[in-house]
Amino acid sequence: MWAYVIGGAFLCWLLWVVAVHFYFVRTAGPVEVLVQDQADWVEGFVRTAAAANPGVELVLVDTGSRDETAQVLARLAYRCGFQVKNEPSYQGVIFDARGLTGSKLIKAPLFSQISTTR
Repeated sequence: MWAYVIGGAFLCWLLWVVAVHFYFVRTAGPVEVLVQDQADWVEGFVRTAAAANPGVELVLVDTGSRDETAQVLARLAYRCGFQVKNEPSYQGVIFDARGLTGSKLIKAPLFSQISTTR
């Protein structure tokens, strides 16, 4: 009896997670990731975020870096097909990674800190 209750609860939870993920991916559009002065860390973060969230279009937005962040983003755009902008469009989903460095940036849980602007 309890096995059915636990199994049913798990199945409901799993269906909810899948439904939320697919609803979010289909309705939110691209995810704009705001970065600035993070040349040493941004490539690892972007590669990690892309690998952890396949099917989500990441748009990288450099908001005025004074280091080599723009060059790193240009290389990622060329090699991996990411779109790079200088200003966010504020349409859909924004992830503000500015100010995060080191392991805080690399381990930033992209989808738990996303804010929608609709």
